[in-house]
Amino acid sequence: MRVGEETRREIAAALWGKRGLEARTIVRDLAAHTGLSEPYIYQLSAEARATGRARRQDAGQPRLRLEEAHYLAVQGLTVNYDLAAWHGIRMAEQNGLIPPGLLTEARYNTWLRAQHTTRTRLKRDTAPARRFEAEAPNVLHHFDTTKLEQLHLREGILTWDHAANRKNSRGEKPAAIWLYSLVDDHSRSKFAYLYPSLNQYNHLDFFYRAWTRKENPTEFPFFGIPQHLYMDRGGANQAQKVSQALTKLGVHDVETTPSTWEPHGARKHGKIERVFQDYNEWLKTFQIRPHTWEEAQASLYQFVLHLNRRVHSGTRQPPFQRWLTIRLPQHMPNADLYAALYYEHEQRTVSKFLTVSIDRHEYLLPAKRPFVDWVDRRVDIYRKPGEYDRVILVLGSVEIEVPEHTENLVRPAFEYRNFPHTAGQQARAKSAEEDHATMALWADSTPSKAAYLPRKGAAFDDTKIAEKTVTTKEGRERPRFAPARWVNQFYVNNDVRAFFADTEEGKRQRLLFVEGIMNGRTQINEDELTLAKERLRNEKTGTEG
Repeated sequence: MRVGEETRREIAAALWGKRGLEARTIVRDLAAHTGLSEPYIYQLSAEARATGRARRQDAGQPRLRLEEAHYLAVQGLTVNYDLAAWHGIRMAEQNGLIPPGLLTEARYNTWLRAQHTTRTRLKRDTAPARRFEAEAPNVLHHFDTTKLEQLHLREGILTWDHAANRKNSRGEKPAAIWLYSLVDDHSRSKFAYLYPSLNQYNHLDFFYRAWTRKENPTEFPFFGIPQHLYMDRGGANQAQKVSQALTKLGVHDVETTPSTWEPHGARKHGKIERVFQDYNEWLKTFQIRPHTWEEAQASLYQFVLHLNRRVHSGTRQPPFQRWLTIRLPQHMPNADLYAALYYEHEQRTVSKFLTVSIDRHEYLLPAKRPFVDWVDRRVDIYRKPGEYDRVILVLGSVEIEVPEHTENLVRPAFEYRNFPHTAGQQARAKSAEEDHATMALWADSTPSKAAYLPRKGAAFDDTKIAEKTVTTKEGRERPRFAPARWVNQFYVNNDVRAFFADTEEGKRQRLLFVEGIMNGRTQINEDELTLAKERLRNEKTGTEG
C-alpha cells in the first residue's frame, strides 16, 4: 500500500537514531498503530535508524588489568624454550606462576607483539650486522661447495630427478653432482665448476681453474691468487694436500665454522651462499632437457659470465668492471701455480687382480676391504704430471695412495678365481641356442570363446558345456569343473542301507559289503561307490528275476 509523506515523516522521527531492542519495540508499536508490516517499517526507516553496532565506552582498553609479573612469567618460557602461547600459559598455571584462567592466549600474544618478542621475531637475527668488504680485488676469496641432489649422471648424461636421492626412494640411489663456487669479496666476481664427487683433488683442480689465467682473458678476466681464503671446516677443505698447496702458494686459510654450527651462521657466509640462489635458477634448465657433461659445463660457464656482467645490487657495478680496478694482482707465475695445484686425472677399471695400469705402469691395490669391492669399477686416478712412481686412486669418498708395482704380480686366485658358471648362467647359455622365431604370438593366436552365461528366463543349454567333461579311472564322465568327491565309511554304510533287509542277516551282509568296498581305506572316491551300487543293484535285480 502507498504511504503518505506525513506517515513517512512520523515513522522516521520515531526511529531516528534508534537501534537494537529499542528500535524493535518502536517498530512493533508502529505496526500495530498504522497497520503496516514490520519489514516495511524497517525499510522506510533505513536512513533514520542508526546502523552498525554501538561502540563500547571502554573500547580499546583491557577489561581486566594484569600485573607485569604475570606476563613476564610466561615470557620466560617463550624466550628460553620456544613454547607456544597456550603451552606457556598452561605450564605457568600448572606451576603456580599465574592464577588459573586469568591470562588468555590472545591477550598474551598481543602483549608479546607490543614487546617485540614474539616467537617469530625471536628466531630472527635482528641485531645490526657489520658489513665487511675487502679493500681490493684478490685480497679475500670465498669458497664453498653444494650438492646438487636433483642432477644425476647416467652414462654421460646429466638428467633432472628431484626424487631419486630422497630418503625413501627405492632402488640404488645415483651419485649426485657437486657444484664448486668461488667469489671475490671486493668485486663479487664469481667462478664455478661441476664435479662428479667431493674430494681434495677436485678442490685442487678447482683452485687451479679459478686462479689461473683463462683461455680467453678478454671474455673472462678474473684470475689471481688471493691473500686470504674464507671457507668452512669441511673434511675436504682441511685435507692435507689442500692445506699444503695453500701454504706453498702463501694463501692464508681464515678460521671459521660451518653455517649450521651457530644461530644465524649463514650471514657470515652470505656472499657465497647468496650466489647459490642464482645457480638454482640455472639448475632449473635441466628440467627442460638433459645435458651431456660437456654441455652442462659450457652452460654453467655462460651463466657465470652473465652473473659477472650484470650490475650487482650491492656495489652498483658489474663484478668484472669492479675487478678490473685491480693494480697488483696477487698472482704467482703459472709454473708455480701449476706445480702446486695441478694433477693429471684419468679413469681406469680395476681388474679382477686388483690392478690398474697407466701407460704400461701397473699399480696393485691391497687385498682387503673396501678395495676388494672395487673390482670391475671405474676409479679416478690422480698423479703429478710426468710422475709414475705413485698415484692416488679415488672411488667415492675413499682414496688411497698406491706405489708402482715393479715385482712379479701374484695373481690372488683365492679371492678372484674364475668361478664356474652358475645354474642361471648355464640356463641362459642353453636357451640362447633355441630359436623361438616360429612361435605363435598374441597377435597370431585365436581368441578364446567367451564363457557361456544363460540369459534370464532361458533354459540352460547343456550342449554349451558338453565338451567340458573328463573321464575318471572308473570309466565315468563328469564335468571338468566339478572336483572329485571322497566319502568315508559312515557315508557308504548309510548310502547302501536300502539294498539290504533290515534284519540281523541283512545287517551282517551290509557290513561285509562296506568292509569289502572300503578295503581298509578311510575314504573312497564317490565314482567308485556309484559303480559298486550299480553292480549291487544289477545283482539284486538278477536274483529277483
